[in-house]
Amino acid sequence: MTTVTSARPSGTTIINPITKTLPGTTDFVPVFSTTQEGRSTFASSSTIPTAPLCECVVRGTAYTPGDVVYNVTDGLGWCYVAFCNESCKVETKPSPCPTTPEPSSTTPSATQVFGSTTETPTFSTTHQTTSVSNSTSTSTHSPSSAPLDCNDVSPPKKNGESWLVGNCSTAACSNGKVTTTTMICPSIQPPICANGHKPIQVYDADGCCFHYECECVCSVWGDSHFLTLDGRSYSFNETCSHYLVKEIISRYNLTISTNRDCGSSDTTLCPLALTVTYQSFVVVLTKTVGTEMAFINQKRVYPGFSNSALWLLGTDMAMGVVIPDINATVVYRGSSFSIDLPNTLFGGNTEGLCGTCDNSQVNDCRAPNGQVESCSTSARQWSVPGKPCVPPFSPYTLNPPECEAVLCEVLTSSVFSACHALVPPRQFAAACQHDVCSGGNGSCSSLEAYAAECAMAGVCIDWRSATGGLCEHKCSSGKVYQACGPSVEPTCSDRFQDSGASRSYSGEGCFCPPGSTLFNRVYDTCVTSCYCVGPDGRPKESGEPWTSGCSSCQCDQDSMSVQCTPLPCPEVQNPDCSQPGQQLTNRTDGCCTAPSCVPKGVCVHQQAEFMVPSVQTAGSPCQDCLCSPQTDPVTQLNVIACTPVLCNSSCAEGFEYDASGGGCCGECVQKSCLVWLEDQSTHTVEVSTAYVCVQADRGATAESAASRPAWRWTAA
Repeated sequence: MTTVTSARPSGTTIINPITKTLPGTTDFVPVFSTTQEGRSTFASSSTIPTAPLCECVVRGTAYTPGDVVYNVTDGLGWCYVAFCNESCKVETKPSPCPTTPEPSSTTPSATQVFGSTTETPTFSTTHQTTSVSNSTSTSTHSPSSAPLDCNDVSPPKKNGESWLVGNCSTAACSNGKVTTTTMICPSIQPPICANGHKPIQVYDADGCCFHYECECVCSVWGDSHFLTLDGRSYSFNETCSHYLVKEIISRYNLTISTNRDCGSSDTTLCPLALTVTYQSFVVVLTKTVGTEMAFINQKRVYPGFSNSALWLLGTDMAMGVVIPDINATVVYRGSSFSIDLPNTLFGGNTEGLCGTCDNSQVNDCRAPNGQVESCSTSARQWSVPGKPCVPPFSPYTLNPPECEAVLCEVLTSSVFSACHALVPPRQFAAACQHDVCSGGNGSCSSLEAYAAECAMAGVCIDWRSATGGLCEHKCSSGKVYQACGPSVEPTCSDRFQDSGASRSYSGEGCFCPPGSTLFNRVYDTCVTSCYCVGPDGRPKESGEPWTSGCSSCQCDQDSMSVQCTPLPCPEVQNPDCSQPGQQLTNRTDGCCTAPSCVPKGVCVHQQAEFMVPSVQTAGSPCQDCLCSPQTDPVTQLNVIACTPVLCNSSCAEGFEYDASGGGCCGECVQKSCLVWLEDQSTHTVEVSTAYVCVQADRGATAESAASRPAWRWTAA
């Protein structure tokens, strides 16, 4: 530890021993000039855009490319200048001050710094440095000799070059010597947060120095108790869809809205649905039949889910959405929720029912037109377009009758004392008093909402045991209640997932007892081992048997794996299939194969088989029979189909059809004689009639009766 006295140059800020520096390149020596008191400009060979597209933000102050962030000296002859470069990164340039005075404790000295000569009083400072000499430097350096580089470090450094060496320290090469300087952060007073929360420390990019910020936390619970991002309390219970948080200027594509569905009921606890829209993802948190559910782009997901933009946390009592890139958290509890946004990213750029995140309650009840109105008036104007609104069943009572609300005293008691300094309980106690004295059934919701904010602030409170059973939470069979459990309960499938989200915060819920693990979040079953899964996806305990298809399976106790063997089948004798139309085959009946007789697909007639298709069979002489494709429902054999024989009743001239013979068909019987003349004509001559044929030109024809001549033709 050495004490050094030097003069303070004009226009240069001296920090004891030095302010923090930010990493930057080392191949460029900046040139500075003092243009006016307290303001330095930066000049370099680089071209600085006249209309910068980005900014450097250091401790809440924005700098455009080319602006000097700070210009300081350590009082030991070294000057440190930080500036915002063209890429909007803060670069730090150490260099020997133009004039380095010898340490003196008696008289003031004049020092010219950056072209400015002033006379300043002497000062003292105590500063710890570590110097490493270059082994190649063996002679005393004179102003006229060339400066020495630091070649003993790896990699070698040029004279005037500086670099970070870890532990928030900076090393610099000066004429062959390496000097290490510990970064000293400026003293910062914490602000007073309008919402009563304790300000949080936010570290700079290098992780060495921090600044304070007021968290922006919005809460809604019970019969529409609202607490804005800056802590303003009001009540609003219109049944409608409303914007909770919208960006005034869209920067991160974040919108949060809620839908309250009270219908015509006068209950103080109405189901809420919460919609978080971020980039291309639409997350809907809702509650159905006592179960919180989450949907991302209309697909149901479960706690432990994560993608490129967000994490989903949760227990059986609450679900949370964490967006790491913008450090935003939304916790949903069915009838209540809370939204936590960083002031750094959303300061002065939010609107909606949760107000403006700017550490001021004055503008929290701002309407969409920018006018500040009463909270109840402005709230109605933040409805989501296209969603009808229904007035509340009964007006909200601003001043409920006085009553004794013993339960609400828990909020201000020692039970929550560890959280009082971080989150003020006053607004939650007032809301609890209102609910109890108004006869509502949501008295526990104020305690739940306050405990949830405490958990988000890092303080977990076991408060339900202090309510005398009024706010007891009963778990389903096989699970136990924990006030400070993990935000995502470990499961058997966690070994296949990224469990980084589970380390976010602690929360209450029902968890598997010690010695068991949640199998997965779909079946919600606790198991003692994680290695056996049945065909239905459900867990199986060690040694547990089950049937899967045609196999008998068991969770093996030694290997903790599923072992399956085929189900045994009984021995069966082959049946006699010697009957016509039958054949032997093996038929599967359930899981086993059994021999049986089956039809061949033929017709059987008089112990003879006839194939399909149509083959004439030996049936009745008066019928035509065929083996058809149809089967008999009893015998399963093909059916013989028969049709009557078609008889030909057409007879030649002189013959008549006679069916009286007793056969299937009749016959043609001659009834007259046929005469063929010389001219090839045919004449029919009736039986027992005699004809005389006379030439036509003779003019006459003689006819006489004759006796029956036994079918003999007699000419007259």
